[in-house]
Formats: sequence, C-alpha cells, structure tokens
Amino acid sequence: MLNIKPKTWLELSPENAKANVENFRRRVGDRVLIIGVVKSNAYGHGAHQVVEMIRDKVDYLAVDSIDEAMEIRNEAGDKPILILGYTLFDNLEVVVENGFEQVVANLETLTRLSAISNRLGKQVKIHLKIETGTSRQGIFRTELGSYLKLIQDNNNLVLRGVSTHFANIEDTTDSTFAMKQLTEFRLAVEFIESQGFSGFIKHTASSAAAILFPETHFDAVRVGISLYGLWSAPQTVVTSGQINNGFTLQPVLTWKTVVAHIKTLPAGTYISYGCTEKVERQTKVAVLPIGYRDGFNRKLSSIGEVLIHGKRCRVLGRVCMNMIVVSVDHLDHVTLEDEVVVIGKQGLERITAEEMAAKIGTINYEVVTGINWQIEKFIV
Repeated sequence: MLNIKPKTWLELSPENAKANVENFRRRVGDRVLIIGVVKSNAYGHGAHQVVEMIRDKVDYLAVDSIDEAMEIRNEAGDKPILILGYTLFDNLEVVVENGFEQVVANLETLTRLSAISNRLGKQVKIHLKIETGTSRQGIFRTELGSYLKLIQDNNNLVLRGVSTHFANIEDTTDSTFAMKQLTEFRLAVEFIESQGFSGFIKHTASSAAAILFPETHFDAVRVGISLYGLWSAPQTVVTSGQINNGFTLQPVLTWKTVVAHIKTLPAGTYISYGCTEKVERQTKVAVLPIGYRDGFNRKLSSIGEVLIHGKRCRVLGRVCMNMIVVSVDHLDHVTLEDEVVVIGKQGLERITAEEMAAKIGTINYEVVTGINWQIEKFIV
C-alpha cells in the first residue's frame, strides 16, 4: 500500500487525554464511574483513536447510535458500551445480540426490546431517561409505572441505569433551573425504588456538572466535551474559578496543514471567489490546501486565522471548498510545505476551538465535530 502523506491532518495527545480523565477521577472520586462519551466520531477527534487512548482510564464508553457502537466494539475491549441516542426498531436486535446497553425513552422501544430479548434468550441492559426539563427524549415521572411493570414482568430486561440531562448547567452562572431538574430526577428515582428496584446506576452529570456540582455525581458521570480538553462554555470556566476548585483541562487535538503555494500580489488585486476582499498594497500570500470541505467554516472568510512560523496569519477573501488564502506579508522565508497550525499551539501563539467558535457565532462543540471525519489522525 502506498504511503501517502496527507495535506491536512490531526495530531492527538494521549497524555492530555489521559490527564483530562485523571482530573475527572480526582474530582468525582474512585466510587463514581466515568463514562467516556465518544459519540460523533469522538467529537471530531476520531473514535478509534480516542477509545485506544482512554480505554484503560474510563469505566464505560458512550455513543449516540448503533453504528457508532459497532464501530468501536473491538477497541472497547471489555468496557460496556452505552447507546445514548435513539435506535431504530429494525436495529434493536443488534443491540441485544452484541450486549450493548440502550438508553430508553419511549414505551414502544422497551416493548420491542422485551420481545427480542425473549426470542433470543438474552438479557438486555437498559437505562431509563427521565424528562426533567430539557424537553427532548425523556420519560415523565408520571409515566414511569408502565415502563417499570414491563421490566418487572420480563427477567430479560435489566434496569441497569436511570439518567437525565441538564438543559443549561454549563452555559449560565445561575444554577436554579438545573437544581429544579435535579429535584425532579430525585423524585423519579424515589418512585422507581418504591416499586422494588435497586442496584441501578444513577447518572445525570455531563462534563460541566461533573466539574461544578458534586451533588450531580451520583453513581456515574458522562464526560464528553471536556474529555477532549475543551470547556463546555465560557460560563463553566467562570463558575469553576469562582468556586476555586483548581480544575484544569488540556486540549487533545491539534489540526495542521501545509503551505501549498506562495505568491506576491500587486496592490489592488482581488482575492478568491466573489471578489470580496482586495489588497490595498503589494501583499505576499500563501495558499493552504484546506477549506469548508475539511471543516474550516466558510464564515471564517476574511476573519479566520492560522499559525505559520508561530505568527497569526489572517484569511483573505472567501474560504473555498478545498483552499484558503492567508496573508504572510509579515513573515520571512515562508517556503512550500511549511507547517501550518489551524487549531492548536505553534511557538508562543495558540488558536483554540473556542476562539474560532466565537468568530462565527457558534460553540466549540460544532467546530471540532465539524472537522471532516476523513482527515487522517495520528496519536503523537
């Protein structure tokens, strides 16, 4: 097989990934399970690579879908895989056959899992998701009785967990609504226990909740965005500083490319599609072989930056499908295939997913999950 070097690639730090998990371990203690959330291609970082890096540090792995579960099952080893999202009826048999655990939020799914588990003679572990205020998937407390009766009537249905998800615990410094959700969750758990159930794991905390609110830890925490060294929201950082818990995160991902072309443009020259930007003086530019196809958002046209020789270089004109143009007029001796950092550190400068998100009016989640899954990834 040919050894083809990519024009753009991701470098992943196993040391930083493990350090992030270890920080959560210190935060929640040894008795609380850590569920490493690797959905959406591990938030754009590469599911195979991330599972390989963190497998020995987490107690569970969580994905969004059955196809994601199948994708990582070999790397997962003996770690349980929890499917957080909806699974189509036609795919529920695959869940049971492979021993995956499934979050359940509607009675029809549970009914079908009951029938399939009986037909196959295999147990299936389910996690009931409680509606506490996010208003997405979730079971209202008043509806729980029907679910619990179905579980009680079938020995192949195992209530492994009960969960919920906070609506705004990460992006506000006011925890009032989150605490209302927590109260509703506790009431749901009390009802479940009153019906004779015990031994199930309770999990409500995402990354932000795990960092900020020990009362949300229960039996397990679901660590997603912060597993990758990214804060859930600026407000999470503020609140963490206010409570002075000393929590730190180290970014796992560095996104790189190379200089693919260099030229000097005369004053008055337009750049890229639409002639949206014109250089007012003679300007040296570099063309980089990345674009919106790779996940470099088109909204970064004329405002995005990259690092070359440890210096910030601004995008000139529109971001194209496969190319961008940046100013290198302030740099000396730029040459073809010089390394370029799109996200990450070079020299004393750093460009973060948060910075990129702020420029285009989105969140760091969208920036990293938007990186094209085909971009090659290297554990360094």
